[in-house]
Parts: sequence; C-alpha cells; structure tokens
Amino acid sequence: GRWLRRIKRVGAGGEAVPSGSAPIHMAAQNGHVAAVEFLIDQMHADVEAKDDEGSTPLHVAVARGHVDVIACLLRRAAKVDAVDEHGCQPLHLAAERNNAAAIKMLLERGGEEIV
Repeated sequence: GRWLRRIKRVGAGGEAVPSGSAPIHMAAQNGHVAAVEFLIDQMHADVEAKDDEGSTPLHVAVARGHVDVIACLLRRAAKVDAVDEHGCQPLHLAAERNNAAAIKMLLERGGEEIV
C-alpha cells in the first residue's frame, strides 16, 4: 500500500536518507517484501546497493530478521558474500542474532560456514 505508492512516486534510486540508504534498503529494513520485489523487478533497483556503512539490502534484512525479505533477495541473486565496512557478511549477522532460518538460507546459497 503506502510503501508502493511512495516508491512509485520517488523511483528506485529515490533520495537517500542521511545513512545513505536507498529505498530498497528502507523496504528491506521494514520487512516490505512487495516493495522490495517492485523495486527490483519494476524499477531495476540494484540488489547490491550499499549504504554509507557498506551494507547491502541483504545485510539490512538479515540484521532485522526479515526472513521473507531475505528469501526474496536471495531469489534475485543477492550476493551472500557481500562484505560491509565492518568486514561482516550477512551470514555473520545471522549468526550474531541466532537466526537459524537466515543461517540455513544463506548457507544453502553458498555462504561460507563460520568457524
């Protein structure tokens, strides 16, 4: 609803907020699967866009525990080995948060096991 209307008005690139987050980051952060799908499929948003901390939408979705958004991004070829400015991959964030579902999805998509 509201998210899709705003995205259609602003566009995929949109106006980054002070953290450097693009609309795709905001949609991922807030768990809006339909908005993430629309941004990627219709607006051609970059699934690997990085914010000011080097986080991709996948990092953001994992950090917030939005499993449906994680699955959506992985279906659209989000890189599981993307590294942010702190040297963290999405799998590191999933492990820190004990998110078994996210860990399983990331490992199935080729994430390297953390020892």
